[in-house]
Amino acid sequence: MRVRPFPAAALGLGLVLGTGLAVAPRAASAPPRSDADRIARVKAYASASAAREYERARSLLAPDARVWYEKKEGPGDALRPGGGKWNHWDTWFRGRTSYEDWRVEDGAVVATARETNDFYRLLDWKPGPMRFTWWLDDEGRIAGFMVQALPETEPTGSRLNEAIAWAKGKHPDEIAYLMPKERLDPTDDRAERWATLLAEWRKAAGLPAVKIGKR
Repeated sequence: MRVRPFPAAALGLGLVLGTGLAVAPRAASAPPRSDADRIARVKAYASASAAREYERARSLLAPDARVWYEKKEGPGDALRPGGGKWNHWDTWFRGRTSYEDWRVEDGAVVATARETNDFYRLLDWKPGPMRFTWWLDDEGRIAGFMVQALPETEPTGSRLNEAIAWAKGKHPDEIAYLMPKERLDPTDDRAERWATLLAEWRKAAGLPAVKIGKR
C-alpha cells in the first residue's frame, strides 16, 4: 500500500508556521547576491503559497519550474502553486507546514520541514521531518523543488492500518472507493468522505473525537 507522506508540503500549501518568512527578497529578475538572498527568495515563495496568493507565488517561479519526490530523476512534474490533484485535499484538511534549519548547500536552498493536517490528526499520526530543497536559476527564480522524507527517529503513532482494516470489514465499498488499488486518492469528494469514515472509526474504537473545525 502506497501512502504519500507529504501532501500539502509538495506545493508549499497550508499555513507556514516557520519563523522569518517575511523577509523581502530582491527582485526575482536579479541574480541573488548572497546565501541570505537565496533563502529570502524561497521564504517569500513559501509565504505566498501558504497565504494562497498563488499569482505572487507563481511570479517567483521559473517558467518551467519542476518538482520531484525523493530523488531528482527524470523531468519531474510541473510545480503549480494552487493546482494539481492534491489541492482540494490539502485545502480541506488544512495542511500546515513549519520550517527550520534554513541553509544553502551547493547553491541550493534547503530546509527541514514538518507538516500536520486534519487527516493526520484523525489518525493520531505525527509525521516525521522532511527535507525540502529548492534550486534557483540565474535570475533568482525557483526552477526546481524536491521533497524527501527523512529517517524517522521516533514512532509516528499512525493508526492508518487500523482504520483501513476496520473499514474493510465495516464499509468495504467505501474504503475501496477511497483507496483504489490500495492507494490514497485525493480527488473528488474523498477528503470529506475520509473525514466521515475516520470519525466513525474513532468512535467504534473508543478513541476520543477529533474536532477538525468548520469548513
